[in-house]
Amino acid sequence: EKGDEPARSILEKTAVILGKLCANVVLMMQPEKIVIVGGLAERSKSVLETINKNMNENCWFLFKGLTNCQVIASSLGDHAGVLGSICKIRRLIDKKQKK
Repeated sequence: EKGDEPARSILEKTAVILGKLCANVVLMMQPEKIVIVGGLAERSKSVLETINKNMNENCWFLFKGLTNCQVIASSLGDHAGVLGSICKIRRLIDKKQKK
């Protein structure tokens, strides 16, 4: 955002690759949303825009209008992965206790 061209180029290439990866996820699972976590996703709207653009261009289901999906930034920030792990562990413990 401050004009660092090498950094901007790296972010652009990374976003293009992530967009293609997300296109494959949509083809396999057809999610409504893909949530990206971390500071980069929260701070850089252009990264999310590039990911969404490339996902839509590379997914047959999306550009034909057969499904919808959007890549968004997590509102939980950097803690999303930890909170998700805690939730999963709790569910496993609850499931074992019910047996």
